[in-house]
Amino acid sequence: MASYIGTNPPQQTGIVNRFQFTATGGQTVFTGADNNGDTLFYISSNPTLVFLNGVQLVVNTDYTQTDNDTITLATGATLNDELEVMGFGSFDLNNAATTRSQLGLGTAAVENVGTSASNVVQLNGSAQLPAVDGSNLTGIATDVVDDTSPQLGGNLDGNGNTINLTANTTSFGVPSGTTAQQPTASSTEGHIRYDTDDNVLYYSDGSTWLKVSSQIPTLTSVSGTIFETIASTLTLTGTNFLTTNLTVTFTRSGTDYTQTVTPSSGTSATVTTPSGLNSVTTAGDTITIKVTNDDNQTSDTQSVTVTALPSGGTISNSGNYRIHTFNSSGTFTNTLPNLSAEYLIIAGGGAGGNNDGGQDQSGGSGGGGAGGYRSGTTTVTSATGYTVTVGAGGSGGSANGSSSSFNSITSTGGGGGGQVASDIGNAGNSGGSGGGAGADDLGNNISGGSGTAGQGNNGADTDTYPGGAGGGGAGGTGNSSLDLGQQGGSGGNGSASSITGSSVTRAGGGGGGCGASAAAAPGGSGGGGAGASRNTSDAVAGTVNTGSGGGGGCDTNVGSEQSGANGGSGVVIIRYDTTSL
Repeated sequence: MASYIGTNPPQQTGIVNRFQFTATGGQTVFTGADNNGDTLFYISSNPTLVFLNGVQLVVNTDYTQTDNDTITLATGATLNDELEVMGFGSFDLNNAATTRSQLGLGTAAVENVGTSASNVVQLNGSAQLPAVDGSNLTGIATDVVDDTSPQLGGNLDGNGNTINLTANTTSFGVPSGTTAQQPTASSTEGHIRYDTDDNVLYYSDGSTWLKVSSQIPTLTSVSGTIFETIASTLTLTGTNFLTTNLTVTFTRSGTDYTQTVTPSSGTSATVTTPSGLNSVTTAGDTITIKVTNDDNQTSDTQSVTVTALPSGGTISNSGNYRIHTFNSSGTFTNTLPNLSAEYLIIAGGGAGGNNDGGQDQSGGSGGGGAGGYRSGTTTVTSATGYTVTVGAGGSGGSANGSSSSFNSITSTGGGGGGQVASDIGNAGNSGGSGGGAGADDLGNNISGGSGTAGQGNNGADTDTYPGGAGGGGAGGTGNSSLDLGQQGGSGGNGSASSITGSSVTRAGGGGGGCGASAAAAPGGSGGGGAGASRNTSDAVAGTVNTGSGGGGGCDTNVGSEQSGANGGSGVVIIRYDTTSL
């Protein structure tokens, strides 16, 4: 407006209203509410400017005006085009009534201050609204609060926690952010309850509760570690957590995974990572976390980097345990200092003894002893690589198995079975478990090999019977031949462990070879190889990765020779409880 000095200012023109629309594809007619919810209105007799994407359009060429509330384009707009309408009004500063009419303000613009009809309400000298009662407020029931109930914001109940307001009405205004079920018109009364502990307004019609809160939760910190591939437990700290149905959202690579928990307080909650997230995490991933109250108020985010777990061997999971199985030598790479781990370390089993044939009535050779068997708990103190050695089974007649080890814990290889040379039986070798003695046909007492304390058992002796003795196992000693038919003694039983999640028996002793004519002697439970039988079957090797002994050889015919079978290779198994990480 131009400056003017005097008592009769000229008529002025200026922008009265401004409207902005976002077009749909091909739209030509623009009317009604704009992007801001304002209804299009202009005075056609006054100047009106129309812009499309910032370019002014020409009236009656590019567009037409209708009824002071409609703009019609000659050519349809493109999707998301921006149409802007500026309506101008002229106003006479010498005549307030005329100016109000020209500006489209009507009589409501009369500046009469007060609380009567058509008055303008203004703040008093204390910056407060003047006193009004419910009848001055439109759209709100006047009989909302029972006279016998305390007013919202007034005195609390006897415990200082909650006030209740009873409404005998069929409608009640509720803050937006959600949809409320209104009280019914029956005898059931609607209730409002304000909980000062949660700072939450509850609304009910007797069957449904609705929780409405203007609180916005914050997430200030996340304690704990997200480990790759397993469930991880975190503690969330923040403010304004509603104490039920807190939704925790984990976002990885643009994909959300959610978990709903009950916070322990308005400032703390514990959550376990969702299974869907656990199945895809890898070390180094960035996971963002946020919380949402059950009134859909959402916090800011915190970020957590996924931490690597130890590696090495074949990895599996059982319950809360992560298991590393080494069937051959390798490296256990630890990422967690002072990791408490359970172990099972089994050495290679001993081979069964050879038999040189000799006389037709030569005795049988002894079965191999199982590899040393050790289990327990150890602490892996450094985040570094640890060598894991898995021992091989003994190869050839009477050879001992090789040792297995991890973190300075060593299991001794199983003892080889006693041979029969020139018809004379020989003692079994000592080892983790001892090898069985080789028998001769002279009825001599031949000793079995000794087992190592805490790792295995002795191999059996031979006496009057020509069957070879069984090798010792992790769970029991080998057995001597008790059969005049000259069958060898069975191997000692192995020992069971559930370190992999189910019970598995390993480290059985090998069976002794037969005498002149008999059936094969069985190996011990857990993989021990059976001894040979005359003219029908060869000795059987110990089962691989069980540390079991091989079966002993047998005199098959005059002048013939049968070898003892190889021992089974060992195994090293490591596991740890992921809930303790």
